[in-house]
Amino acid sequence: DSDVDLSNNSTTGGGTGALTLTGASTYTGNTTINANTPTSPAVSIILGVNNALPVTTGLIVGTKTGVGVPVLDLNGKNQQVAYIADGSFVTAAKYLKIVNNSATASVLTLAGSVSPGNSFSGYISDGIGVISLVKAGSNTQTLSGYGAYSGGVTVNAGTLKVIPPSGASLSSALGSGAVIIGGTGQLFVAANIANAITVNSGGRLSTVTMAAGAIIEWKVNDASASAGVGYDTFNFSTGLDLSTASTSNKIVVRIISFNSPGDAAAGRPLSLPRLGEHPFVFATASSVIPPSFGTNIADLFTYDVSQFQYSDGSSSKASLWEMSFDQTTQTMTLTAVPEPSTYGLGLGALLLAVAAIRRRRRSGA
Repeated sequence: DSDVDLSNNSTTGGGTGALTLTGASTYTGNTTINANTPTSPAVSIILGVNNALPVTTGLIVGTKTGVGVPVLDLNGKNQQVAYIADGSFVTAAKYLKIVNNSATASVLTLAGSVSPGNSFSGYISDGIGVISLVKAGSNTQTLSGYGAYSGGVTVNAGTLKVIPPSGASLSSALGSGAVIIGGTGQLFVAANIANAITVNSGGRLSTVTMAAGAIIEWKVNDASASAGVGYDTFNFSTGLDLSTASTSNKIVVRIISFNSPGDAAAGRPLSLPRLGEHPFVFATASSVIPPSFGTNIADLFTYDVSQFQYSDGSSSKASLWEMSFDQTTQTMTLTAVPEPSTYGLGLGALLLAVAAIRRRRRSGA
């Protein structure tokens, strides 16, 4: 394989000009971008077509001693690469900036099978148009830089790891949009983030703090099917931190029912009648950290049932759902419970039936 260096000086990686890629490249090595002037935009690589860079290339910045800030302009195009990473000469003042200077939205997809040796400490930012980030490969991509993009992040495969910049605890690397985790994807967060996170079935969160007011969507289409098939189940593989939630500022579980998987609108699920108790395996978690010792986990959750129906089309109430955690099995269980009046009606009917049997026995005697 041959690597391609996008710079104008073979020693320091120089140049202040702009290079527009108007065709799809087919080389099989990595791509390095370097600049030798100190301010952005020092070197602009502008995409003229979708996937102007090879979809299997790793994008590396700062492999030479230049001191600039190279810029990759997605220019309203979509680009897939294996990964993005720092080279050995990247510093806090020299990093790759990825922007979109077109009104058309761009998607940057990271889909490699080999993990880079270094994290990406660069800057991803909307320009005129927005940028969305997709993690789709089986490798691990680490983001340790900054983000000001609003198109959201989707993690479908592999691991997307977020660590804060040196000396910080907050990371903006995921931008300001929503984060969706699904498929076999995993989000590993070693920083505080401000994004709204949705974990779809199969998606995993590691080292997660679910803050007060956070929203997590849970979907069901067949209550009789297994977890992950008929309804969502999550995997908090290294534990779930609920320490910032409280009984007055709870985590919201948005419960959504569908008639069939993939339906665009909420509908009636299968095998979920109003009567009876219905427990679901909501998640597996190696541990759950409450805000204080003795706090009942059930008191930290509230429920949005505006998009939920029972199988007969009737609605539910937030008060009819509850969460529990079993440390022995490391299982979080979400349970739909019947209304107290339903218990009363059922018990009343049973008592009437028993009374009728007794009367018949007495009359027969």
